[in-house]
Amino acid sequence: MVKFNAAWLAMITLVLVAGPRASVADDDASRGFDVYELAIFVCDPNRDLVNERTMFGSTMPSRTANHRPAAEAMQSGRAYPVSVIQLHGESDAEVDVVIDLIKKAKILGHWPKARARNRRLLWEGLRVTSDRDGEGRPTVPEGHWFHGLRQGDAEYLQYRSVTERFLVYDVELPNVVRLAVESSEDGIYTVVSRQAAPLHDVCIYEPDTDATWRTAEAQPIAAANEETNEIRLKAAIGPGIGSPQLSATETKEVRLQIDLTKAKAQGSAEVLAFWAGRLRELGLSQSHVDYALAVLRNHGLDEKYLTVVYRLDASVLEKLTQLDVTPQPRRTVRVALVIVVRADPKFDTEIDALIGQLGDPQWTRRQAAQQRLTDLGSAIRPRLKKALEHKDLEVVYRVERLIARLSSVGGE
Repeated sequence: MVKFNAAWLAMITLVLVAGPRASVADDDASRGFDVYELAIFVCDPNRDLVNERTMFGSTMPSRTANHRPAAEAMQSGRAYPVSVIQLHGESDAEVDVVIDLIKKAKILGHWPKARARNRRLLWEGLRVTSDRDGEGRPTVPEGHWFHGLRQGDAEYLQYRSVTERFLVYDVELPNVVRLAVESSEDGIYTVVSRQAAPLHDVCIYEPDTDATWRTAEAQPIAAANEETNEIRLKAAIGPGIGSPQLSATETKEVRLQIDLTKAKAQGSAEVLAFWAGRLRELGLSQSHVDYALAVLRNHGLDEKYLTVVYRLDASVLEKLTQLDVTPQPRRTVRVALVIVVRADPKFDTEIDALIGQLGDPQWTRRQAAQQRLTDLGSAIRPRLKKALEHKDLEVVYRVERLIARLSSVGGE
């Protein structure tokens, strides 16, 4: 079982998705352009931050403003979780775009380079145009995710000497996910939500063999501060989902039971097909969708551990990152996906076994466990701290060394 920590209960980690928020201005006040934003957040139940700085490397070009460590060379073109804004509609408009972040959030990167101060980003005097003159943008290989976002029909945005079809910003946010996964037997899981807002389009991905996964797609889970429901859902075999059965409960949590025992193992394209269609239904462009699918492949499908992906409720997204565009757009749509990694109940069991192995009589096994725990990184620090009370002094000694090493690497 993945346990709730204090950070979860204080605020609201799976691959996160927020519902669309559309605001239509009066005809005399609106401008003829629409704003579309896609944000992707990766949450680890063992970490205090979403999209934490050391969780994955940046693959933004070197000219961008970026404080996230660079990804390894072999991953230099891979899409990673950021927020991407596109404008569609009227050209020759001049707009200001402002992003304000929640307290304790940090700005890690943005492109084109905006004015950044504290927790605010400002692109002032953006010119919306169909003309790509004055490009001034970094050259990227064809397979780079920037290249994909430059395709399609989004309007060009001229900012200073740079012309792009998008705005990108990378932020580190407080972990606001209050979610756990329980398992009573192989293939049967219960997703437990204690969040005050509903979860939309909840999907669970259980790894099988040969880069395949079993999945089920669910309807929204109700907010836990309302009358809650227990949802039992049989997994889909191929496309589509079964009809959930609802039964009212009185507790302030919502439980979604998913049976994957009869689900068919499928490749990444098949299990992610739901998101391709859903994001298009929400109004996102094909370049937005392609970017989302690339991130989901890279971060939402784990070949060892179960992951959860859902769409974040619009009310939660507004609290985390506020978007303000002047003059007021004709329409604003914001979609946020949340990817919850290491949500697998087996993960905690593995960590506890490795900690116990630190006291194994065989030196080689002790070393192997210590190396494996080191490779798992700072996400396991909370469990290591609990192990400081272990009765085996050899375990305590090695755990102390691990904590010190992980703290020095994480800069804490």
